[in-house]
Amino acid sequence: MSERTQEMAPQRVQTAALAGFTPLERAGLALLLGEQSITVVIDVADAASLVSSELTADVALVECSGTKGRITNLKGLRSSLAHLRDHQQFSRILGIYRSFSGAVPVPLTGLGFDALIDAEAHPDTLLATIAGAEPDHRKWSRLAAPVVALTSREQEILRLIAEGRPTRVIASMLDISVHTVDSHKQRIFRRLDVQNQAQAVSMAMRLGLIETIDLRGAAS
Repeated sequence: MSERTQEMAPQRVQTAALAGFTPLERAGLALLLGEQSITVVIDVADAASLVSSELTADVALVECSGTKGRITNLKGLRSSLAHLRDHQQFSRILGIYRSFSGAVPVPLTGLGFDALIDAEAHPDTLLATIAGAEPDHRKWSRLAAPVVALTSREQEILRLIAEGRPTRVIASMLDISVHTVDSHKQRIFRRLDVQNQAQAVSMAMRLGLIETIDLRGAAS
């Protein structure tokens, strides 16, 4: 447990800010927090809106990914968090993300959140983390990140897919048949537990298997 977490643990959390989420999620979080006598005093669209807010709260819950798990506006999120840190507007800032693999999205790990919590985590885990404890991964409904290993050829094909290369072009570039490319693609889909090329590229990025962020050509 970090020194910052140890310092925060004894503090009684009385107020919270919600940034992002759907209306139903915000209502559910407000009810859950209300059961612990924590009042939601800020309810805004995103982290950037917290920066312009004149109110303060003990803890901020910031949605980091949309319904499909994609991390949107990473640069803006990083800037907003840095501003909130500099002005100490919140004692703790927690990132809530959606992961279809169980893994913490790689882009979120270095942004400065006090903790990152899977949206599918048990409510007790969320409440404990708000209070200052480290997330209890044993209570996550998704317990652990899968061990996914792509071969060097599969990674190469996935990068070319992300760059927008059609199957026939990939086959020509790698001097293999179109059938072989398709066979590699199907194995990639099975390994990543996805249904199409766009999902495969997005999942591989979240797992840190490829670095490219160009999804323009990764249509299914």
